[in-house]
Amino acid sequence: MCQNTCKECPWSVRNDWNDKIIGHSIKHNKKHNCHMVPPEKRGMLWDDNPKFQCVGNKNNLEISLDSKIKQLFL
Repeated sequence: MCQNTCKECPWSVRNDWNDKIIGHSIKHNKKHNCHMVPPEKRGMLWDDNPKFQCVGNKNNLEISLDSKIKQLFL
């Protein structure tokens, strides 16, 4: 299990594909696994496996959801 975001983490490196991953994760409140771990170990990207959860996702999903909720109700 990683402790820091990887060098290609979608939550750290911005491009169109990573923005889609982040957007989908926030929109559907979905956790995702680290894409740097081989699928044979982690399963599919969107399978919820706490052992291989993306660190950026873990750190930022709650913050993103809190700000999204505040925008809706304030």
